[in-house]
This record gives sequence, structure tokens and C-alpha cells, in this order.
Amino acid sequence: MSFANIHLFKKIFTHPFLLIKILFEKKVVQKMKYGTKDGDYDAERYWGDRYKKHDLHLAASGRETKTDEENSEFYKAQADILLRLCNEMGISISNPRVLEIGCGAGYYTEIFHNLHPADLTCIDIADDLFLKLKIKFPNVHFVKKDISKELLEDTFDTIFMVNVIYNIVAREKFDFSMENVKQCLKKNGNFIIGPVFEKEKRKMFHLHYWSIDQVRNHFPDYLVSIKKFNFGVFLFIKNKSNQF
Repeated sequence: MSFANIHLFKKIFTHPFLLIKILFEKKVVQKMKYGTKDGDYDAERYWGDRYKKHDLHLAASGRETKTDEENSEFYKAQADILLRLCNEMGISISNPRVLEIGCGAGYYTEIFHNLHPADLTCIDIADDLFLKLKIKFPNVHFVKKDISKELLEDTFDTIFMVNVIYNIVAREKFDFSMENVKQCLKKNGNFIIGPVFEKEKRKMFHLHYWSIDQVRNHFPDYLVSIKKFNFGVFLFIKNKSNQF
């Protein structure tokens, strides 16, 4: 059983009506509010509303069923593994131009910022938290952009897409996002994406687990390393092609 499910079942055992409330809210109320007829959802409005509701608390982009302490514990465990893997793979964040896709409440933004990259750009589909994040990180470039339908500009040495890809649920938007990243990753640059999974599965109106092969198929000439994580796997994709 996963870390997230253990905490959820503890809450359900203590508060027996919690599961019904969570399922009704996510599967009925929010699906009706944000879902679209083609099976997609209004991601900009959904995430904008979550950011307004939770502000800079981790529930803004983390798990709404968790407390701040629980979200912080999960994020820290994930970040520790991610940074260790980057170190093992020889990926430095201290010098290159770094792009963070989906900065949310700024948890990873702070980590990347503190490692002093030459340039850090953070994009998100909703800009509701940008004003506060800009005050906190004045040297970081915050850009409102939908990775799934708006082309990225410039090129980057390292691109992180952490806890984001499963919030893109439409296949055509997933495909666009992967090609979008590919066209702005420098030669010998690194793209770190996850979590992805062994098998594809649609979980909820705003959650779609994409498979390892679905991501890898967009990078046929790139060096792809698969690293197990506490939740799914992360792919470390290095641009060994002749572009840029």
C-alpha cells in the first residue's frame, strides 16, 4: 500500500464519512464543474480555483486530503530522492538554465532557486500565485503558459516536469506537451519527468497515469533512464541528438 493510501485509510477509519465526502466531491461535484464533453477538463480554471483556495499551502498543488504536515512529508521524501538521483546521474542544477513546468505553490521552485542556477524560469497554467511567488523569489522568471497547447520559448539545459504530467488527461495534449519539451531542450540537456507508470490508466477527471512507453516513444533518439520512485517512476531523458 502506498504512502498516500495509508494516510487516507487512517483518516477514513477515524472519520467514516470522509471517503463518501471525498468521492462525491471529486467524482461528482468537481467533474460536473470542470469536466468537458470531450472527456477533458478546464485545467486553467480548476488549478486557478485550487490556488485561490489554498494559497501557498502545499494542498494547492499537492493532495487536498492531506494536512500541511502530511503534504510536506511526502514532498520532502520525493525531493530527497529526486535530488539524489540527479546527483547520481551527474545532473547539475547550479549552473545551467533551468525550466520548471508546473510550479504550483513553489515547493520545487524554492529547492531549485536555492541551488543557484544561472537562470530559472517557472511556468504554470494559472498565475494566481505568481505575485506572492515573485515576492519570495524576485530573480525567478514566472510565466503563465499551458504546456499542452502553447509553444515554449527559448532553450534550456535542464527541464523538470514533476507531479504535472498526470494532470494532462487528453492524449493530444499529452503528445503536444512531449513534443513541446523536446523542441526546447538543448543538446546534452536533461529532461526529468514523473511520475509515470508501467501501464496507462485514467484515474479521475483531472488525473491520467501515462505509461513509460508513451513518454519514451516521443524521444526515440534520446538516452532514457528509468528510476523507481516512492510513487511510480521518473524518467531521466538526455538529448543526445544533433538539435541545438
